[in-house]
Amino acid sequence: MNFDLQDSVQILIVEYNGIGGYDWRIHPSAAWITVTPPAGSASDDSSTQFSHVVRVDKSLPPGSYNGLLRIDLKASASPKGDFDYEIPVSSLTGVLIYEFVIESNRQLDSLFTCRDSNASSGYDYWGVVQDWNSRYVWCSARSDTDGSGNVSQTYDNQMDAWMILRKPLDVSNFERLNIGFLLYCQTDTYADYLELFLIDGSGVPARAPAASSRRSGDAGYYFAYWAVSVEAFDANLSNDSLRFAFLFHSDRQGTGSGVSLSNIKIFGQPKAGG
Repeated sequence: MNFDLQDSVQILIVEYNGIGGYDWRIHPSAAWITVTPPAGSASDDSSTQFSHVVRVDKSLPPGSYNGLLRIDLKASASPKGDFDYEIPVSSLTGVLIYEFVIESNRQLDSLFTCRDSNASSGYDYWGVVQDWNSRYVWCSARSDTDGSGNVSQTYDNQMDAWMILRKPLDVSNFERLNIGFLLYCQTDTYADYLELFLIDGSGVPARAPAASSRRSGDAGYYFAYWAVSVEAFDANLSNDSLRFAFLFHSDRQGTGSGVSLSNIKIFGQPKAGG
């Protein structure tokens, strides 16, 4: 189980195959790992799954931590045997470097360049909308086909709506960077998606070297984060700065509620001696 900089909770699933019975207890190897509930039991003959919440302490000094979860399974019906399993646990701790609070289109445009590079169905731009008491940046808030600023509306077809950070961020004293944000995602198909890009020294967006740096489908609301390695991105790019962009792309047919972002944050791990 790998916990990145702002990832503090994961679910461990214990699956029971419905043969005989078992009791088990989960033992963390370090005090910074906790498991709730710490034990489980299954005695019937039906297959089922049991969920355990695993939390790691993010208040520790910045660094990389490694531990284990040892699962002791005791057979409650003969001739079942006892088993022990070990699951590695790693956790990174870091600090919040930047946070973007965007309450209006004026603020958005001062921080990001918003444009649509596909004019086939008109121009559609990211913009700020209000849903109940919260404000979000929505992929199609400023559109010549919608433009209502209402998140209940749908995005347009044939969009390439960019949201590009205007000025590079100074990250000279940090490494293991993460971009985190509250994300709502509901697209018609996986051909419509949100993708993260990094901006190189010439100002050209290039796909970020991040695992799963694309979001699509009907995911609803959740807190997303992408690990970003500036060093892996471009050997000619200075490791002292970070500039990123979001792209929302849609194809020729089918729409949905689209994508909205809020609480955009940059986390990092301080460099040794920094």
